[in-house]
Amino acid sequence: MHKVLQEPFYYGVMRVKKTGEEYPHRYETVITKSLFDKCQDIRIGKGQAHARYGQKEFLFRGILTCANTGKQCTAQKHKKKYQNGDTGSFTYVISYNAKDNEKVVYTREDDVMAQVEAALDTLRIKDEGKLADVLSYIKSAHEDKKHHHVKHTGQLKKEHTELETKLDRLTELRLEGEFTKEEFAAQKKRLKDRQYDIVELIHAYDATDDEFSKRLSYILEVAAGALDEFRGSGLDQKRELLKFVFQNLQLNGKNLEYTMAKPFEIIANCNKTGEWCTLLDIIRTGGDIKLLLLSMPFPYSQAA
Repeated sequence: MHKVLQEPFYYGVMRVKKTGEEYPHRYETVITKSLFDKCQDIRIGKGQAHARYGQKEFLFRGILTCANTGKQCTAQKHKKKYQNGDTGSFTYVISYNAKDNEKVVYTREDDVMAQVEAALDTLRIKDEGKLADVLSYIKSAHEDKKHHHVKHTGQLKKEHTELETKLDRLTELRLEGEFTKEEFAAQKKRLKDRQYDIVELIHAYDATDDEFSKRLSYILEVAAGALDEFRGSGLDQKRELLKFVFQNLQLNGKNLEYTMAKPFEIIANCNKTGEWCTLLDIIRTGGDIKLLLLSMPFPYSQAA
């Protein structure tokens, strides 16, 4: 499996075992090069933070950091004995004082959770009619785009066929001695690289917008039900939801500070102002938000 994941043949490149040289081949590709590159990043752990944790398990492990020191917040369980003889057990989140980083600040985990729930509540689209209207608009905008893209994909397919003819002619010229081996390889690589680009563009037209619309609808539904999902889920599901919605969670003293992932930040702002035109403009124009949505895990949790 380790070898298969590193095999470039599937996206259109043949690797010579003895020399390690790579040449484009003409067989049907299975995946795109961009997907192959993404897999390599994941395989080698690019961009992943490797951290060791103790045995103590709590909701915010590896998610919540201290705003004053940048350290990951840990937790301690404290017991309290009441006058009637009963004993209570509470989990406290540990952060550090802004003026004295050696001074520990203890915050009840329940208090932190209450602040998280307040943040998630800003995502809840309370007007169900408004949510239905936005989802309907996404669907209609997507259908309009599909008709527009038919023309562009036709042009790209025509160019791909023309490049194939040029490759055939190039091979003939090489056999006739018109090109050196190096010149032939360079010209062939240039033409094949353009074919790879065209295939990925066609794939983008055919599939990416479908995926974008699907994910945008999914994000809206996650946002609308985030608070209820958080309250009704187990520990692992809660943690997955937090990692999906928030870019970072920090504790400054006893106060939660956070930044949401871009799509959720936009939804929260739309909820706050009541102006959904911002979101609808993003749907129409795409841009960076499209790339962001396509790179997000989907769905955010297999358990969910």
